[in-house]
Amino acid sequence: HPHELLTTNADILAGFSSKGPTPYDFRIKPDVTAPGVNVLSSVFTRNAAGTYTPSYAFFQGTSMATPHTAGAAALLLAAHPGWSPEQVKSALVNNADRTVTGTSGLGPLARGGGRINVERAMNAAATFDPASVSFGGFTGGKLVFSSVDVTVTSEWTSSQTCSVSLTAGSSAWLGFVGVSSTSFTLGAGGAATVTVTFDGGQTAASGLYWGDVKFTCDGGTFLAPWFAGIQRSNGFLNGNQNSPASYFDPSYYGDPSLLVAGVWTG
Repeated sequence: HPHELLTTNADILAGFSSKGPTPYDFRIKPDVTAPGVNVLSSVFTRNAAGTYTPSYAFFQGTSMATPHTAGAAALLLAAHPGWSPEQVKSALVNNADRTVTGTSGLGPLARGGGRINVERAMNAAATFDPASVSFGGFTGGKLVFSSVDVTVTSEWTSSQTCSVSLTAGSSAWLGFVGVSSTSFTLGAGGAATVTVTFDGGQTAASGLYWGDVKFTCDGGTFLAPWFAGIQRSNGFLNGNQNSPASYFDPSYYGDPSLLVAGVWTG
């Protein structure tokens, strides 16, 4: 019989978890995280008679986190059969729990929106398209500017008012991000668009910048991660590698004194 073992080390990011940004277009990766370590799953065991019997074993990997997320999406569609893929994705991303640790200062490039919370996602009072704000990657000495339009759709049957604010991994980064509106009202099933901008000019130095666009509505609080990458000289963003882990490792890149709060400053 299968047994369940509960430990205190929940929500610690696994070493094998895939980190962002995406190669080439430098978007936030992953969208969300889900349980993927020591997951009790079904297997088939071949017995001496040559037939197969059900059995169980513990597994780990993205192959475990993926079915958790797919199952969560199936539950959301069962509760909201009319939801589009974008609405399902938003419900998972923008209502995830920010309890993930071990992200090494990478924020959404390690945990995405966070660890999925199906109950919160099920009761989402608003959905967002896109669910996260990826400004992209910028190289060289050119001016840095990008904007993303986020469409907010009410999932309520009555009107609600939302306010918009910004957070960042470092308070110094808040001077680079802005929103077109700090408050708006959604009618029942209505929509509104908020433009989020990253304006680093030539002032913003090399580094990975990230935070949240925080929507505080009558129906709840929703977090949409934002990210921008800047590289003024040769290095990581030119390489299009899948994970920035070595970018933050002083043994790979020069003087460790340049590593400040998880971001290379030079």
